[in-house]
Amino acid sequence: MSDFFTELAPLPDAPTMRAADEAAIAAGAGGGQLMARAADGLADVVARELPDGLLVVLCGKGNNGGDGYAAAQRLRAAGRELRVVALAPVDELTGEARGA
Repeated sequence: MSDFFTELAPLPDAPTMRAADEAAIAAGAGGGQLMARAADGLADVVARELPDGLLVVLCGKGNNGGDGYAAAQRLRAAGRELRVVALAPVDELTGEARGA
């Protein structure tokens, strides 16, 4: 296991990430495809950096929450013990998060 926090590259800010998402969608990627890629990446990092133990995934009502739900599904399918904490009721989920 690496020292994840010292090796973490700087993350883009919200406007930069939003612009990247919009560019990908304009190029033909669907929102669901972006969510699947984010979930795959998150699940891969979690599996590598936190290989054992209980995982807790906090999920809000927007698309980032949808990424969390989708990543949790992948991790559970891989045999990980986890708990998902929904920070909003299901009927308040928005965008692609509704389908996650």
